[in-house]
Amino acid sequence: MTKKTAEKESTAVVSWEDMMATEATEVAKSERPSVGRISLQSGVMTYQDQPVPDNTLECVVAAVIHEQVYYDKPYVPGVVNPPGCFAFGTVGDMLQAHESVGERDYGRECLTCEKNAWGSAMRDGVPTKGKACGERRKLAILPQLDKAEDYAQAEIAVLSLPVMSVRNWSNYVNMISAQFQRPCWGLLTRIIVKPDAKSQFKVHFEMAGVLEKDFLGAVHPRLEMCLNTLNVPYDLTPPAEQKEEAGGKY
Repeated sequence: MTKKTAEKESTAVVSWEDMMATEATEVAKSERPSVGRISLQSGVMTYQDQPVPDNTLECVVAAVIHEQVYYDKPYVPGVVNPPGCFAFGTVGDMLQAHESVGERDYGRECLTCEKNAWGSAMRDGVPTKGKACGERRKLAILPQLDKAEDYAQAEIAVLSLPVMSVRNWSNYVNMISAQFQRPCWGLLTRIIVKPDAKSQFKVHFEMAGVLEKDFLGAVHPRLEMCLNTLNVPYDLTPPAEQKEEAGGKY
């Protein structure tokens, strides 16, 4: 084999690998990975509809995004109303309405949107001091595992923090950065839901341990999938249409 032939074959191999990598990425975007939901309804932490013992969960917070969510319809128990508008982003992003959100009477840029202004929230038809659009954090969580190799197949769980718990998360992230010089995925985090006099409950965070080298190597490859999971847009289908689709025939 000549040098020229070898170079051509080498280039061809690289091209195939690049093409397959691109296609794999696009296919993965269209498929939702297996995801569990952590609920905090009424201050009780549940996972897959099962109560979490002592309202306390030790886990690895693998990814986090900033989230703005505005609901233009009142809350009705048992009815899953989609938001009227929402936005996702990471640290430093200038949030704007997600591309899946259609036309609206308010701004696309979150920073200047009237729904994101103090005093825009309504309660029983009366203006309040709060914002109509809630500023939240959404966390992608991996369970605490005894064996590093088990993280390759560990199910991702998603936890949306209520507005009143965002400050606790911000304080926690700054604390672990200052004391341990690590991001949240480099540690074990203890998540605790506690009663609160003003907001019914709040979510608290504690450092529960430092991940060793082999666990860091096992968790790191999951970070991109965890972030992609958080960026899956809300289903904006109206409740009536959701029921109709669920009852359809194959």
